[in-house]
Amino acid sequence: MRHASALLIVAGSLLEVACQAFLDANANDATPSAAPVEDPGASVDSQPNADVQDGGMSPVTVFVTDELAPENLVTDGKTLIWVNRVDHGTVAACPLTGCGGKAQILASDELYPFSVASFENHLVWSVRDKGALRVRDVAVGTNALLTEGLTAPGSVAVFGGRVFAAVQKDLQGSIISCTSDSCELDTLYSYEPAPIENLAAGPDGLAWLLRGTTLRACLSGACFGVDA
Repeated sequence: MRHASALLIVAGSLLEVACQAFLDANANDATPSAAPVEDPGASVDSQPNADVQDGGMSPVTVFVTDELAPENLVTDGKTLIWVNRVDHGTVAACPLTGCGGKAQILASDELYPFSVASFENHLVWSVRDKGALRVRDVAVGTNALLTEGLTAPGSVAVFGGRVFAAVQKDLQGSIISCTSDSCELDTLYSYEPAPIENLAAGPDGLAWLLRGTTLRACLSGACFGVDA
């Protein structure tokens, strides 16, 4: 028993010496500095003239800043176009080559412009408070009234020389249509059970989203007929 106790004492002493030697040998080692951490909240707003690169994709360029409630971005292949959806709002644009950080104003003092679409050197947009559809000849640079008196016109789309617009009344949605140079309204779809949020038109027909519920589509040429 005495031999066992003596062995434990010796083993403990050796372990203590070994630990102290290790600590002494590493006492002067420099502590590695922490790698710099990027701020995940950093945004382009803090560097308005800088390009941003994320996830290995191509750099993201800031075209304009300080817009008021920009919505509904579209392009005609050469220019970005959008509406500033506020009272006394604007239809604004910026060429894809850049606009020096300042948007070009295509229409001003519009009472809550809602949606814009591009087609064949023209633009068409809806004006909510006037119940209007307005059109711009891009080549000439002039704006004109297409129609007014609509009930809360919203999303617009254009295809085949016709303008399509979503309107609503008493939380029910409808889709109306007229030509791009004159407007004798045709009602295509009526009494949808919810307002129509987005509308798209193309060679395959019409598609639209009902607020918070459903995506609908009519995928045939008959979709463009009256009372389809």
